[in-house]
Amino acid sequence: MLYKSAELFSTRFGRNPNRNGENPWAEPNARFDVSGYLDHQGEKFVQRFDTNSYLSITRTMDTFDPSGSTASAPMSASKARVTLVGISSDWLFPASEVRSLAVS
Repeated sequence: MLYKSAELFSTRFGRNPNRNGENPWAEPNARFDVSGYLDHQGEKFVQRFDTNSYLSITRTMDTFDPSGSTASAPMSASKARVTLVGISSDWLFPASEVRSLAVS
């Protein structure tokens, strides 16, 4: 899982050829600079996480719906006071979605 923005990737790697001298525009199997970084991150990731656990966690994150628009989201029935916090750089729950949850 990567927590880097598209802007950061663009600034750091752009569409630069691989640092080992490969030229992706001239060689069919040549890669861009970002490929080595992604390979390294992938190798680190599989050493730290069990595949089935990761699949379960990502499925849970993908189907989580605090707005109450699905049967699995009991938050809409809650009478408790809650504080909602949105973080501008959060890709999973963007601040705009947190704001819309606050008014629903």
